[in-house]
Amino acid sequence: MQDASGTAVERILDAPIASRREGALALGLIALHTLLSWPTLFLYYLTTDVPAVYLASGVTVAGFMLMGRRGQILIAAGIFSSQLLGELLVYGSPIVVGVMFSASKTLSGFVSAWAMHRVLGQKGLPTTVRALTWFAAIACVAVPLLMAVPPQLTKMVFFDPSFAAYWRWALLEACGVAVMAPALLFWLQPRTVTISDSRAELLLIVTVSTLVLIAAYVLPPFDPHQHTPFYAATPVMIWAAARFGCRGAALSNLGLTLVMLGAALSGLGPFHDLSDVELSVIELQLFLMIVAAMTLLLGAYAEA
Repeated sequence: MQDASGTAVERILDAPIASRREGALALGLIALHTLLSWPTLFLYYLTTDVPAVYLASGVTVAGFMLMGRRGQILIAAGIFSSQLLGELLVYGSPIVVGVMFSASKTLSGFVSAWAMHRVLGQKGLPTTVRALTWFAAIACVAVPLLMAVPPQLTKMVFFDPSFAAYWRWALLEACGVAVMAPALLFWLQPRTVTISDSRAELLLIVTVSTLVLIAAYVLPPFDPHQHTPFYAATPVMIWAAARFGCRGAALSNLGLTLVMLGAALSGLGPFHDLSDVELSVIELQLFLMIVAAMTLLLGAYAEA
């Protein structure tokens, strides 16, 4: 009896500590969402066809998947407020449009987390092929396609009757989830498998990947009519996934995305000077999603 009561007392005493940690994590994710969403909204305010990925959507999905019920309430309130302020102050949307867009983006994270929890029966995202397959099907395909409908209908009512923006919004959010959510989930969750603890190898991978990314996506090509070979980073990313599992794959995917977006916005890299600007943006996002899927699956197999 004493052991059972002692365990119960310890649980009660530990609850406020866990609650404080979850609250601090939720506030950090809300701040990260603001940091990522407002610049993207500003870019889209300047021009629609901009080489961007909505990484903030990945923060939303990861937040809901990591948190318990109380943390999810805090995440929902914070991200909705952050998104709404960005829509109103940065993008200049009407109030009704801003509320609809913000509610849709917040709800997409909740729906993704709810569906993943129903399938996997646990919080977070396990580093298994099965879990990653469900994550891709639910959070990166089904939910973005579903939750892009309300904003599109709102746009058709208030601005433009065409249906052209639907696929752009769905792909923009799906790519952000595919890149950002695994990076947060795998680095904030407790480690389950350790493949390699070699700091020298980790430093070497970071150094080589940095040099390759700069050479492939930042430096201008020798011939202005030739694209820089965007597949140059693939061997390094395979190396990172094979040696450090899903954590290495997710981090290298995020690094690749940030470098490619910065290069494309600066007029460099392989996805900035196609004759059709909108097509170049779509190709950039599809390329990032394909690389993310390949490396994360390889990381899961390595951990298995």
